[in-house]
Amino acid sequence: MDKILKLKNNQLSNLYLLYGNERYWIEKNLNNIFKTVFAKDDEMKDYNYDLIGSDFTLNRVEEVLQGLPFMSDKRLVVLKNTGLFKKNGSKKEKELENLLIEYLNNPNPQIVLVVAEVECHNVKSRKIYKLIHKEGTILHCNSLKPYEIRQWIKEQFENHNIKVTGGIINTLAASLDNNLYTLENEINKIVAYLGDKETLTIEDVNAVCAFANNDNIFELIDKISEGKSSDAIKVLHKMNKNGTHYLLIYSMIVNHFRLLTKVLDFTQRGYTSKNINNKLKLHPFRLEKAIKQTSLFTLKNLHKKLSILAKYEGKIKQGKIEGVQGLEMAIVEMNCQ
Repeated sequence: MDKILKLKNNQLSNLYLLYGNERYWIEKNLNNIFKTVFAKDDEMKDYNYDLIGSDFTLNRVEEVLQGLPFMSDKRLVVLKNTGLFKKNGSKKEKELENLLIEYLNNPNPQIVLVVAEVECHNVKSRKIYKLIHKEGTILHCNSLKPYEIRQWIKEQFENHNIKVTGGIINTLAASLDNNLYTLENEINKIVAYLGDKETLTIEDVNAVCAFANNDNIFELIDKISEGKSSDAIKVLHKMNKNGTHYLLIYSMIVNHFRLLTKVLDFTQRGYTSKNINNKLKLHPFRLEKAIKQTSLFTLKNLHKKLSILAKYEGKIKQGKIEGVQGLEMAIVEMNCQ
C-alpha cells in the first residue's frame, strides 16, 4: 500500500508520472514533490513553478519546458489532467504526447517535470509511458481496496499514538464510503478532540463526527419506503436535534435515493453485487444495505421521489418554507405516491 513517493532532496528525479483514479494520492505526491523541489529555495517558488491543466496550449508547454530556473537550482513544471492518457484523445492531446516524447529524448536538466493524470486508458502500452519508465519515476495512484483502507485508517491513528479498535475502523470506513479526503478530515478532528487521550472510543467518534448520523439515513429511508411518515419525521427530528443541519440531511436523502437509483438500474441490467461495487466503489456494508433497500422501490418510484425532493429544495431556497418544515412536507408527499 505504498502510495507516497519517498523523496529526499539529493534523490529528486527530474521526471515523474502520477496516474490513477485516486486524486488523494496524486495531490499528496504533488505536494511532497513541490516541498522537496523548493526545500532550499522557498522564497523563489512563485518564480519557478508552472502548473498547466486541460486548457493548455502546445506553445505554452513548449515554452515552460525550455525555461530556466530563476535564482534557483530547479524549476517545477506540472502537467495535470491534460487528457494525455484519455481513451479517445483529441488532436491537441495527441500532439502533446508527441511534444513530450520529443522533449524526453533531450530533457532540460534544470526542469523537474511531473505528469499527473486521473483519466487513464491503456497507459502502459503508450510510448510515452515506456520513456518515463526508463528515465523517470512512476507511481500508480489507484484507489485502495477495503482492507487497505482499514489499514490506512489504523496507521493514521498510530501516527498520533492513538489506539483504535477494529470496530471503530470499520465504522469510519463504512460511514464515509472510503473517501480518503473525508476520512483524513474526520481523523484530524478526532485527534484534535482527544488531546492527550491515547484510546479512541465510539463515544468520541459520535461526539465529533457529523457522519455518526449516517446510520440514521438508512433508518430514515426505511421509514419513507414503508410509508411511515410520522416515524420518518421522528428520525428527521432526531438527526436535526443531534446537530445535523437540515441541508445536510436533505443532501443525504437525495444522495441516498440517487445511489438506490444507480444500484437498482445496475441490478435490473443483470449486474452482480461485485460488478456494481466495481462501478460505484462503495464500502461492502453500504452496498449490501442499498441492494436490500432497492427491493422496496421501482426506478419510476425513485425518480418521482427525487423530483419531489427537488421541488421542495426550490421552495426552501426561495424562502417560501422553512428548511425542516420543507423536509417534513417532502417526506409526507413521497409517502403519498
